[in-house]
Amino acid sequence: MSSFKGMHHVALTVRELSVSAPWYADLLGLVRLQDQREGDHAWVLFMHPASQLMLALHEWSGDRTTFDERRVGLDHLALHVASRDELLGWQDRLDERGIKHSPLADVTYGHVLAFRDPDGIQLEMFVSPSSFWSHPTTG
Repeated sequence: MSSFKGMHHVALTVRELSVSAPWYADLLGLVRLQDQREGDHAWVLFMHPASQLMLALHEWSGDRTTFDERRVGLDHLALHVASRDELLGWQDRLDERGIKHSPLADVTYGHVLAFRDPDGIQLEMFVSPSSFWSHPTTG
């Protein structure tokens, strides 16, 4: 059976790398690995040291419409946080940076704190309930 080990990277298109790259690096503690430019396309590759998740930000010349999760494509990107207490820490971190966010929500499928990047892409810090990990299909 074919298999894979996990998520390798996430790539997001942004309007201006000069705005989004420092925003993501600062907020998430990312290490910048590579910068590239080819014609009308530029990108930056980051890595999050603790999780090894790689995030690529792409800028294309041309259309610079804002993100809308109601169109086909990405709805949001959720990053796993270990506990509800850590979500409270993220709430403080967002407040310190003046980043608007939702109230911390306790929902049936976990705990979530939602916010948007400079282009309006919705991001979430998310905690799964412990019952999720004991579900028969997860192992």
